[in-house]
Amino acid sequence: GWSRPAPGGAVQYCAELVRKRDYEGFLCSLLLPAESRTSALALRAFNVELAQIKDSISQKTTGLMRMQFWREAVEDIYCDNPPHQPVATELWRAVKRHNLT
Repeated sequence: GWSRPAPGGAVQYCAELVRKRDYEGFLCSLLLPAESRTSALALRAFNVELAQIKDSISQKTTGLMRMQFWREAVEDIYCDNPPHQPVATELWRAVKRHNLT
């Protein structure tokens, strides 16, 4: 499992995930001001995580479990208790930084 990474580790994880799976979105995020870029990458990484579920599972139950993980992760993020997962960590930081609701 993931222990809560240093900010740079989770930021890098999200950037790499988006670069590999959503290159167009990655390039667009580079045009954003630096103070918004990491948050945008976190949101795009979250989108990649959700989009990958359908493509990466062989059984419906596994997909439902992953969707449940992310549903609970979002709830926990808004309760100020993000799971120890790099995308969730950065999503939590984005929520805090920009008061996302």
